[in-house]
Amino acid sequence: MKKLISSIKDFLIHDWMHVLMGIAVVFAMVSSYMSRSAIVADADVEATKAIIKQMADNPEPTVGMMWLSLAFFLFFMSGLFLIFRYVWLRLQGKELIQPAADTFHAFWTLRDVIKTIIVVLFLGIVASYVLVWAVRSFGMNPSLPIWSLLHTGLIDLFMLLAIYYCVVIKYKGSRHELGFAKIEPGKDLTLGASGYLAFLPILLGIMLVLKFVLDLFQYEPEPHELITILLKGDLAPWMVAVSLVLACVVAPVMEEIFFRGFCYPAFRSRFGILWAMILSSVFFALLHQNVAAFVPIFFLGMLLAFFYEKRRTLTSSIVIHVIHNSLTLGYFFILQESLKKAG
Repeated sequence: MKKLISSIKDFLIHDWMHVLMGIAVVFAMVSSYMSRSAIVADADVEATKAIIKQMADNPEPTVGMMWLSLAFFLFFMSGLFLIFRYVWLRLQGKELIQPAADTFHAFWTLRDVIKTIIVVLFLGIVASYVLVWAVRSFGMNPSLPIWSLLHTGLIDLFMLLAIYYCVVIKYKGSRHELGFAKIEPGKDLTLGASGYLAFLPILLGIMLVLKFVLDLFQYEPEPHELITILLKGDLAPWMVAVSLVLACVVAPVMEEIFFRGFCYPAFRSRFGILWAMILSSVFFALLHQNVAAFVPIFFLGMLLAFFYEKRRTLTSSIVIHVIHNSLTLGYFFILQESLKKAG
């Protein structure tokens, strides 16, 4: 903790320009939320809440629901088996997850990470203002999903450019330092899928506790922006395809490069493994800007950081992230189809 306070104090003294940008980011968060509501209409958000509530309260026993329930049961039992197997082998001194690379090679510092986070957030907020201004100035339809997709794509682009500048231009590094030193597709695919299966029972327990707490305080969380877009049901096929590619492929790859490949090694060299896992997971959860989803996303981030620490490459973490996003969206699609058939 003393190292963290010292790093923040040093940053505040020597990087005043980025401090000003950070202050601008903080003050812009509320208005940025209002800007997003101009892109995703409030009526659509309320409609999505109604759909999700109907899914939870009146699940009809359609074929899709029965297959979904069976698949979930099999995944859950497989996850429990993998957890017990991992614990048993660890008690015997055996290690299931072997590193693919020797060590981490991060030339950038914690200060570089903080600067990059501030710049990306600042540019993302500027982009949201520009999009809202363009929509209003040219009389375009603000509820079109293309604006939200464009904003997401711009943030991913800013993230990629910021990392490229820091790692490649400033420190003359390459993809090897960002977690792609050695790729073993078959092994990483197996480890990633097994890791996520083992995480499912834990995730279920977290979700049940979270639901109990939210019901206790009578808090109704906001649905994710992409869920709101996809559940509208009136999207062109190409827009659905772009949304799915962004959510299930582009976002996992970009977020793993940024949070695990870029942020985690700098945190690790400064604070050690445990605090690096915690800090990178906190930033990862905060990025999603959803209070109710913070806890499960934080634990997902811990799992992703654990696999990156063990494997020293990002491939397994990317596989886990892709599976998680794909199953989440697939769950909503199946339930939506069930409601259509029932209704």
